[in-house]
Amino acid sequence: MKKRVLVLGGGISGLSVAWKLAENGISVEVVEAEEYLGGLSATIKKNGRKMDFGPHAFFSEDQMILNTIFNLFEEKVPAGKRDVRLYMSGKYLRYPLNAEDIILKLGLKPSARCFISFVLEKLKSEQKYGSQGPNMEQWSMRQFGKALHELFFKPYTEQFWDVPCNMLSPDCIPTYKQISFSKTLKLLFISKKRRDNLSIIDREMLPLYYPRDGFGSIAEEIAKRVTSSKGKINCGLKVSEIRHLANGGFVVKARTREGENREFEANYLVSTIPISDLIRMLSPEAPSEVKEAADKLKYLSLLVLYLVTDRKELLDGMYEYSLEKPYNRITDVNRFTLIPVNARKGNMLSIEQSCHLGGNLWRQSKEDLFKKYIPHLQKEGILRESEVNDIFLLKASHAYPMYLYGYKKFLDTFKNYCNTIENLRVCGRTGSFNYMDIDQCIKKSFVLADEMIKTILGTN
Repeated sequence: MKKRVLVLGGGISGLSVAWKLAENGISVEVVEAEEYLGGLSATIKKNGRKMDFGPHAFFSEDQMILNTIFNLFEEKVPAGKRDVRLYMSGKYLRYPLNAEDIILKLGLKPSARCFISFVLEKLKSEQKYGSQGPNMEQWSMRQFGKALHELFFKPYTEQFWDVPCNMLSPDCIPTYKQISFSKTLKLLFISKKRRDNLSIIDREMLPLYYPRDGFGSIAEEIAKRVTSSKGKINCGLKVSEIRHLANGGFVVKARTREGENREFEANYLVSTIPISDLIRMLSPEAPSEVKEAADKLKYLSLLVLYLVTDRKELLDGMYEYSLEKPYNRITDVNRFTLIPVNARKGNMLSIEQSCHLGGNLWRQSKEDLFKKYIPHLQKEGILRESEVNDIFLLKASHAYPMYLYGYKKFLDTFKNYCNTIENLRVCGRTGSFNYMDIDQCIKKSFVLADEMIKTILGTN
C-alpha cells in the first residue's frame, strides 16, 4: 500500500515539505485552519488591497534557495536594497547601525560612554552563570557594555517582547552565538560583508526580493506545485484530535467552519502547528509533565494595522523601527514592494506591534489602535488623520517563539516525547519552536522532506 503523509499547517514550512514529498511521488495532503495559505508569509486581499503580515521581503545567502524561489515565477522577481532607519532617543539613525551615524546623531558623549563601558566590561574577569547560562540582560551587558545595553538593547528588546530582559534568553536574538562584539564593531566601522556564516547583521545587508503580486505569491506558487504533483491541500479545516495508532499510523479529525467533520488517515504526520495545540490533541494522552512543558513554551502575537491613503510617499525609506513609540515598525508599502503595485490607488502605511494572545492589546479593535497610533504619526509629519481613507487589521496569534529564560528544558521535554511517537515529525517556526527567517524555514523543510523520502522510499 502507498504510504501517505499528512501535513498539519499550510504555512511556508508545511507547504515546502509537501512540495518536496509530492514531487518525489509520495502521497501528501495538507490541512490548514485558515481560508488562506502561507501563514505569516501570506498576502491577504481585501477591497482590492494586498496586505502582508509585515510586510516582509525575501532574502537569503543560499543561492540554491534563491534559485528555487526565482524558478517559481515566469518573470524576474524584482530586487532592491534595504533602506531602513531607526528612531531612537528622539533621532533617526540609519539601520544597520554605523559608527558615523551614532556619533553624529547621538553625540560624542553618549558614544564615548558606550565605548568606555564596553572596554570596562571586557577588563572584568570571566563571568560565572548558573547551569542555564546568562539571561538576555546579563549576556547583553557582557557583550556590549552597560551603556549600549541601556541605550539600545534593553529598550528595544523589552518593547518588542513585552517582558523584562532578565526574563528572556539571549536566543531571542537570532544567530546571537555568531555575533561577538568585535565582529559587530567591525561591521559598524568597516562596511565589510562575508558570504559564509552570516550573522543577523550581515543578513540585514543582503539584497531584498519581492514578488510583483505580493509576498504571499511565494506560498501560492508552492501550493500550485504541490497540487500539480497530485498532492492535496485543504483550507478552513481546524484539527480537533490526533490519534496515534498501534501500527504507527495516524487518524486526524478536523472540522470546517460550517461544522462539518472530516477525518484523515496517514502513515506519517508532519506538524507545523503550535506545540501546546499539538500536545493537547494527541491520543493517547501525553504525560502531565509533557503537557506542562508545552504550556511553558509561549508565543508572541502580532498586530498589523494598515492605513490606506492617497499619499504616494510616506517615509524617507522602506520602513523604520521605532523606540519610545507604541509600535515596533512602520512601513511605506509603495517603497517596500520595490514596484509600486498600489500606485494607482494611492498607498498604505503598515504599522506593526507585537502583543500577547488574549491580552488587552490583542482584543483592541482597529479603530482603537488607530486612535492610539495616529497622534505619533501626525507629530512626526508622517500621516494626518484626515489623509486616512480606510483601515484594515491583520492578526497573527503565534507569530514569534518566545525564548523565555530556561525555555530549553521545556523544549527538550517536548522534543524527547515527540521522538517516542513513531512517524511523527515537527518543523517550521511554530511547530519546532525555532525563530527563523523564511528562507531558513524553506531550507529546513527541504532537509526534513529529504529524510522522509529516504525513509518512505527506502532509498539512500
